[in-house]
Amino acid sequence: MRPTTSTLLLCGLTLLACACSKTADDSSTLTTTGTTATAKAGSPATPPPPAEKQAPAAAAAPAAAAPAAGAIEVSAEMKGFMSMLDGGDSSAGKALKKYGIKNLKDADLGMYTLKDPKVTKSEKVGALQCYTMVTAAGMMKHTSKLCWNAAGKIAEVTDTSE
Repeated sequence: MRPTTSTLLLCGLTLLACACSKTADDSSTLTTTGTTATAKAGSPATPPPPAEKQAPAAAAAPAAAAPAAGAIEVSAEMKGFMSMLDGGDSSAGKALKKYGIKNLKDADLGMYTLKDPKVTKSEKVGALQCYTMVTAAGMMKHTSKLCWNAAGKIAEVTDTSE
């Protein structure tokens, strides 16, 4: 084989392998204003209602401003903490220093290069407001439970990654 033919063959096989390695999704989530619907892959999506049956724009505005059903409410401090997680070497450590209590035992959270934070659970544990947060840590997912005190500081950090 000539070098260009083997290069093309290798590129084609790589493309095929990448396309075939994606696992098939069992479902996809479709979100519309004010409602959330789940459709099975391969099933037709429900078309929107005709224009004469749609609600007026003024009535739809309050629904759009309301949080989506199942959305987790997050404190301003937690949002500020998560905004600092940019994947940099020291971003998690800086965020913990800014938002954590003095002498916080951080379960080595400050040593990770965390980015793309998402809160998956919120719960009240005694006087603390706790959030379960999933982040990307390199190629891995990292899960932590951060509990905030009434003063708006992180009082407890638990590594819940598997």
